[in-house]
Amino acid sequence: MGLDIAVYRSRGSLGVDLDSLGAIKDPDTGQYYVPSNFGRDVLPRELVAAIRWRVGNTSGVAELREELERVSGGRPLILIEKCLYNGIHGGDTIGNEQFGKLENEIHELQMAHGPQLSDYLKNFLAKMLEIIQIARKEKNPIVFV
Repeated sequence: MGLDIAVYRSRGSLGVDLDSLGAIKDPDTGQYYVPSNFGRDVLPRELVAAIRWRVGNTSGVAELREELERVSGGRPLILIEKCLYNGIHGGDTIGNEQFGKLENEIHELQMAHGPQLSDYLKNFLAKMLEIIQIARKEKNPIVFV
């Protein structure tokens, strides 16, 4: 068990005639799906996800959370409250309205604590910045799966 992060492709990025497939858009995640077994072949996960990234298993997520809690001095962080509060939460989203704040939080952590951060946390923060950019491009939320 563990935690993955995904951003789903927008209608324009899919390059598939969604109407002819009877595809439905999940209003919370932005994911398009066809409610049948046939749709799984037509809209596979690799096609509908602009990015899907494995954060880590439950102990890896706990390790990231603990390091963030330590370096932040316990101050509230979106990274902890929305991303890393446990290693198996699924279905949670971070919407566009929070991207700027999340991005600022990441930049502040990188600038204030960069040299002392573990490589694991540095990689996580860099990947989160990449995911935010993809989510903005696709106009969809960041989804935890």
